[in-house]
Amino acid sequence: MQQAQLDELLQNAELRKFIANHIDIVTSAYALQNHKYDFDIRTALQQIDLLQRIRKKLPEWSAQQPILTRKLIEQCTSENVARYKSTLFKGEKMLDLTAGLGIDAYYMGKNFDMVTVCDADRMNVTILNSNFELLKFGKELETYNIKGEAYLNADSKQFDLIFVDPDRRDEYGNRNLGVSDYSPNVIALLPVLKAKAKLCAIKLSPMLDVTWLENVMHPSVIYCISEKNEMKEILVVIDISSKTKLQRIAVDVLSREKVLSYSGSEKRTVTYDTTAGNDNFFYEAGNAIIKSGLSKQYFESNGMQVLNNNYTFGLAEYLIPDFIGRTFRMTKSGAYNKKNFNKLLGEREITTANITARNFPLTAEELRKTHMLKDGGAITAFFTRDLGGDLKYYLTEQLN
Repeated sequence: MQQAQLDELLQNAELRKFIANHIDIVTSAYALQNHKYDFDIRTALQQIDLLQRIRKKLPEWSAQQPILTRKLIEQCTSENVARYKSTLFKGEKMLDLTAGLGIDAYYMGKNFDMVTVCDADRMNVTILNSNFELLKFGKELETYNIKGEAYLNADSKQFDLIFVDPDRRDEYGNRNLGVSDYSPNVIALLPVLKAKAKLCAIKLSPMLDVTWLENVMHPSVIYCISEKNEMKEILVVIDISSKTKLQRIAVDVLSREKVLSYSGSEKRTVTYDTTAGNDNFFYEAGNAIIKSGLSKQYFESNGMQVLNNNYTFGLAEYLIPDFIGRTFRMTKSGAYNKKNFNKLLGEREITTANITARNFPLTAEELRKTHMLKDGGAITAFFTRDLGGDLKYYLTEQLN
């Protein structure tokens, strides 16, 4: 977005009215029509396109039609994940060092009296101020067009929480894999963060190794957060006053109202559904459970039969309520070899299936080509090595 486009979005009421009245149009088709307006129609169509894109990710925000840029929506947290994180913190003063679109600051800041945000991009700060006013943030807000680390060095304020979501991309838009290459470098910034806040919460890539983060950052809690079983982030929390043992927590955000979590320390006192029939049920541990390294404890706490050494697949004769992961009805299992599995597929007239392979010599795509299976359908075939190292398959069906 250019500065002139932002100025028009802020100042031209007719432009904003057009967006509101045409929010459901097909922008690509509309762009080909010959219309004349007293504003830049390209700016309006770009905003409509972005607002349509965020409807599922940011439903509350999209309904109010805030100002957006492509980069800001690509890097922002979803509303439901931000809402979950807002339940973890409260206090008087919060600082967001890398505000961006401001989704985390908006929802987490609801539990603080005063919120301070920093962003090195002047346009981002202008957009944030406009959007927070539009959305009636309702808290005392200070915004600074400055790099977060520069603000920390220049200001003597103390905060109850400092939140950091470092930029993982370099100046060319390529993803950085190392935390020390993030902007800001949160590893180098840790001493300053600890000196300025009671709590530090750092959002990191879900690709990072949790054990490595423990050894380098010495956090109090590490949250591995997924949304509908898709890993979204690792949230590292450092409590300056805490003397308790490090805790890992796996979280799967299913909706605004429903969040599943497991820390490995709680005892599950659930009642299992034994009325679902005499079939065995196949369980695949959720990505948050696997990422957190809690699969073993989670399977054992549910009394499941473990099917492989990395604790990703399990079996039980009952339905486990609110299982963090995926649940299927088992239909057939056995030792894997190409000939016998092809025979089974022929006998059952299976030509379409979903495939998942873990700790197996063939990838899912290689298995699909080997057995000439189309992707999709209600059948899922799982492939792995069992506890003795032998190759196994598990044929399953989706639950109704």
